[in-house]
Amino acid sequence: MLIQKYFTILTVSIITVIIIPQYSKPEKKQSRAVTDRVKLASHELQCKIYEKEFETAEGAEIRRDKKMNINNITDKIIGCAIKIHKKLGPGFLESVYQAALAYELKQININFEKEKELPVKYEDILLDIGFRCDFLIEKCVIVECKAVKELTHIDEAQLINYLKITNLQVGLLINFNSIKLIKGLKRIVNNYIV
Repeated sequence: MLIQKYFTILTVSIITVIIIPQYSKPEKKQSRAVTDRVKLASHELQCKIYEKEFETAEGAEIRRDKKMNINNITDKIIGCAIKIHKKLGPGFLESVYQAALAYELKQININFEKEKELPVKYEDILLDIGFRCDFLIEKCVIVECKAVKELTHIDEAQLINYLKITNLQVGLLINFNSIKLIKGLKRIVNNYIV
């Protein structure tokens, strides 16, 4: 669509610069100058088209790499959670699962911050009131561990708020107290298309 737009502009430029002056029969010097201007305009337009295509392709590649990176990270986190759940099963305190997840993340060399403080911005001030996410992993995924009967909308809202105040895309809500971990696992996305 972008190329079609530039092609239309180029066609109109050629008509106004080359064809219309031919009816008035300009001198050869003027005709040559006009032709040179059209060639220059055509070249500049072609460069702009290539730049736009490159920007679009490069931007798409970066977005695709970031999406793949986040997906790979969440896959590894889920793999660690499954491993922990298979070994420990349900019934322990949340802190036990957090310690096990920290251990497993270290084993596979994933960077994380445990109990990361999250200040809340309100108007022009930062409210440092002690919000802490369980894990901030690779500075792009928030993980909240739970050991409850079942996840509630409040648990989801908590993670969504963490994603909003950090402006991150993806969070995982993991309830280790479910019989099957798959039923206690939610991937939450913050205002992005993933």
